[in-house]
Amino acid sequence: MWWQTIKNVRDGVGRINDGWMLDNIICEVGDGASSLFWVDLWLEGKSLNKVYARLYELVGNKLVMLAQMFALDEELLGECLEQLTSDVLQVDRVDRCVWTIHIVTLSVLLILT
Repeated sequence: MWWQTIKNVRDGVGRINDGWMLDNIICEVGDGASSLFWVDLWLEGKSLNKVYARLYELVGNKLVMLAQMFALDEELLGECLEQLTSDVLQVDRVDRCVWTIHIVTLSVLLILT
């Protein structure tokens, strides 16, 4: 019985503005281990699943924790930076696309035919 009363307070039953309690909760992130990346209101009081609804639909793990996502992002960012820094811009050359064929692939195709 008491749980129903608590639920009614949370849902704003009997108030002019339904959902007043949830509308006034802001998540303060600490280590991110118990905050949901997509669902909780951790970024300027907004949930990313609402702000980026189309992107959220594509996500495989909708219940990933904030700390897990940051660890994953740091790893991907590191890989990206490593790849970007290994290619050097050449100021004296223009960009171009070059078609190449791999000799090993061609050899296999010739043997199979």
